[in-house]
Amino acid sequence: MKEEKEVYDKVRRTMVTEGVTEKKGGVAFGLTFVSEEAPKMPPRRLMELKKEDPEKWRENQGKTLARKQMLAQQKREEARIQKQIEKAHKEMERLEKYVNLGVD
Repeated sequence: MKEEKEVYDKVRRTMVTEGVTEKKGGVAFGLTFVSEEAPKMPPRRLMELKKEDPEKWRENQGKTLARKQMLAQQKREEARIQKQIEKAHKEMERLEKYVNLGVD
């Protein structure tokens, strides 16, 4: 986090030419570029202006947990009902065989 802030501050500085070096075959130099627009606000994760309220966080976590538990309960109930329906269909198929045999 601290490193990101340092990098962000470095990028915001004006353009600078540093250490121009002439060597055989060309010139080497270092540049730092900055937009000419007004500096933007640092990314939100770098700003520590707003502290998160633990009570609000607990309340949200409680609501989320309750919702997840309710959905899980509904899924279990649906699965139980589906199994009962499948058992009933199998039992009806089994009984229909005996009914059909008796009619012939």
